[in-house]
Amino acid sequence: MNSEKQPPEAWLLEQMLANIGSVDSELRDSLIYSTYCKLMKGNHLTTGQMESLFDACLDENRLFYKIGEKESDSVFTRSFSSLF
Repeated sequence: MNSEKQPPEAWLLEQMLANIGSVDSELRDSLIYSTYCKLMKGNHLTTGQMESLFDACLDENRLFYKIGEKESDSVFTRSFSSLF
């Protein structure tokens, strides 16, 4: 096994985070956000994973993503990052 590869769990968390602002409501609400909630409530994430996810949600690519832009779907990224 190649030790440089990330475990599937880390890859999945990254993909979920990359799509947290998707305009596809089923993907965003039913899959990504609800899965994050289940993982957190069930204590399935390590402290490091939680810290990394929170930090990512607070960065300029999520919580402050295209802030001030009007008539844009960027609001989904900001909103769901703040819910996290």
